[in-house]
Amino acid sequence: MNKENNKTEPNLEIIKSLEDLIFICKKLNCRFRIFGSLIYAALKGKFYREIGDIDCFIDNNFKKVIVEELKKKGYARLAIRDEDIPLFLYFIGFRTENFIKNHNKLSLFFVLFKKEYMEIPLKFGLSFRTPYNLINKNYRFYGKGFIGLIPEAAFFNLFFLKDKIKRNIDANILLSFCDFDIIKKIKNTDTFFWFNKRIPLI
Repeated sequence: MNKENNKTEPNLEIIKSLEDLIFICKKLNCRFRIFGSLIYAALKGKFYREIGDIDCFIDNNFKKVIVEELKKKGYARLAIRDEDIPLFLYFIGFRTENFIKNHNKLSLFFVLFKKEYMEIPLKFGLSFRTPYNLINKNYRFYGKGFIGLIPEAAFFNLFFLKDKIKRNIDANILLSFCDFDIIKKIKNTDTFFWFNKRIPLI
């Protein structure tokens, strides 16, 4: 087995998990948005490294039934902290619900899809809001269609990736698809709110 196949074959299981996620959300008419390394691979059009999980924002209104549907498909719930979330963000309430099947992990952020933005309710009166124009790009990968972060918004996720080698590899892939003027605008966008009042970006 050559090195390229070693990169690809484990990731084909991730595609099966993506297929499960899409199937469940279509069945329930539930909104979701993909972010993380799956987007980088979709932009490139192929896997360039092994991907350990699928990161997804998903409608909190469907949380209970989504968990039930995942269990029906053989997923088990993991009571662990997502290692890619910095401790200070975890402390204020950035929490994923993690599910695993055949060593493939779904990391789900249950969020609120409001009229003008997507919101992650946090602790201490805080919330994190993302305008829809940052999470409305259509992707197609291995025949599976999904919506996710635009490349410029996905770029900021790289700062949360602890593995420096993976971060550098991902940055080299992602930056070629980014518009730097858009990156500058996003950088100056305050998306944290405290009791509905805008506060500087953390």
